[in-house]
Amino acid sequence: MFRDPRSLDGEVVHLHLEHRVVQRLLGRFRSQGFLHDELTRACVLRSDDPEPKLLVLGRLSLYGPRAARLHDEVLAIAAQWVDPDLRGRKKLTALPVAARDEVLAQLEHSLATPRLREVPEALQHRLRAHAQRDVAELLPQLEARARERIAAAEKQLRRRGEQESTALAQVITAQIARIHSKIAEHDASQLGLDFKEEHERRQLAADRRYWDIRLPELAREADRAPAAIQRGYVVQAVRVEPVGLVYLWPVSA
Repeated sequence: MFRDPRSLDGEVVHLHLEHRVVQRLLGRFRSQGFLHDELTRACVLRSDDPEPKLLVLGRLSLYGPRAARLHDEVLAIAAQWVDPDLRGRKKLTALPVAARDEVLAQLEHSLATPRLREVPEALQHRLRAHAQRDVAELLPQLEARARERIAAAEKQLRRRGEQESTALAQVITAQIARIHSKIAEHDASQLGLDFKEEHERRQLAADRRYWDIRLPELAREADRAPAAIQRGYVVQAVRVEPVGLVYLWPVSA
C-alpha cells in the first residue's frame, strides 16, 4: 500500500504507472519474466491457518492484429491441499472466489512476516514432489476462470475501441470544419487582396492550395481511421499458462 510521506525528501519515491522508468521495468518483466514455458516459480510459506492451502497463478494474455498485446492479467485460484496418498483418485477443487481472496490475504501476511518465511527443507522436498500433479489437477479450473475473464476483457477492449474511434472521428470532423471556415474567410478576403503585401498574397494562395488537398485526405481518414482503431482492439489470439505455485503450510502442522 502506498502512503504519502508528506515530505519531498523521503527515502521512498512513488512513480506513476505511466512513468518511463516504470514502463521500462514492466516491459522488461513482460519480455523476460515469462520467458520459459516450464513452471519454475514455486514456493512454500508458513501460515497461521490450520489447513494447508495451495495457490496456482496463471497468466492470461490477449493478442490483437500483428500479435499486438491487448491485455495481460495474472489470475489466481486457491484450493485446500490434500496429501495425494489421502486424495486417491479425487482431484483438488478450487475454492470459491471469496475463499480465494482470503487465501491471497494469508499469502500477503505470510510474505510480510519473517517467521512465516522460514520453511524446513524436508517440507520443501515433500511438496516439490507433488507440485506437478497439483498444477495439472487445478489447470482446467484455472482455464475456466480465464474464460470468464476473457469475456470481460473483450467487452472492455470493445468499449475502449469505440471510445477512441469516436474521439478520433470528432477530431477529424473538427479539423474539416476549421478548414471550411478558413476557406470561407479566405474567399471573403479576396476583395481586399490588392491591398496586401506580396508575401501575404503568396502565403494565402499556398494555404488555399493546401486546404484543397487536405480536405479529401481528411474525408478518407474519416471513413477509414475510426474503423481501423476498432479493428485494432479485436482479440485474435488467447494464451493461458500457469506461471506460479504457492503452498501455505500451517505452522501447527
